[in-house]
Formats: sequence, structure tokens, C-alpha cells
Amino acid sequence: MKPTKHGNKFRITYRCPNYPDLIHESFDTEEEANLRIAQILLEKKNNKLLPPASVVDPDANHALAQETMTVSQLLDEYVNLYGLNHWSESTLSSTMHRITHYINPYIGAIPIKSLTTHRLERFYRKLLREPAVCPKGKEHLQTTIAPSVVE
Repeated sequence: MKPTKHGNKFRITYRCPNYPDLIHESFDTEEEANLRIAQILLEKKNNKLLPPASVVDPDANHALAQETMTVSQLLDEYVNLYGLNHWSESTLSSTMHRITHYINPYIGAIPIKSLTTHRLERFYRKLLREPAVCPKGKEHLQTTIAPSVVE
């Protein structure tokens, strides 16, 4: 088993006992790939080789990502999974405007698990004092963000 170069990554391919498909793993460096090969060979020798959890359960990576997911990442995922298929073009446009100008700059980088009601209340009150960002082609009527937009 040898790592092969694919673009700027190094890839290894192997089989696990009692698992029907080939398993592919990618690494940033050839050294990382060779270390993984050594680990695989040792596990095979000791009859302890199992397919990675991400191969057996694709949602395992998703669950791990959710532990560190930020508000911005959650909103992007929600818009991609739901908004693109269910919203009209104008609803999508106004929602993306609000996310881009009102949510991401203030709480977009905050991990979801550290988001509290207290923090959201402070965010809500701060937004009520912020100047409104007018979308292109719209007349600027408000000096601050309207409570209905914040809600």
C-alpha cells in the first residue's frame, strides 16, 4: 500500500475485513499518509482493523462538526438545505441580506453551543440601535433597523 498524490493531497486506499467497499482517506502530507498506512498494517496484523466511523456512519462527521458549528455555518447550511428549495427568489434575497448585514457581523462567529438567551437579548437590543443597511435599488426610509426586521 502506497500513498498516491491527488492534487495537493495524498490518498490511500485499503479494504477492511467484513466491509464490502474500498476505503479512501486523504491527507495533507505524505508523512501523515505513511503514518496512517503503518497504523492500518498494525491493526490488520492484530485483527483490530475497523473502517473509520465516517465511512460506516456519514453523519458521524456531521455530529462532530455540530459541536463546533458557528451561527454563520448553521445559517448557511439552513439556507442551502431548506431556503434554496422552498423560498421564492425575493424571500431568499431578503433573508440573505439580513443574514449578511445583521447577523453574521455580530454573532456569526459565535459557536452555537455558547449561544445563550442573555447573549441573544444583548444582540437584539444592540440591533435596535444600529443603522439600517438598505438593499441596492431600495429607497432608504429608516435610520435604524426596524423591530420587525430584528424579530
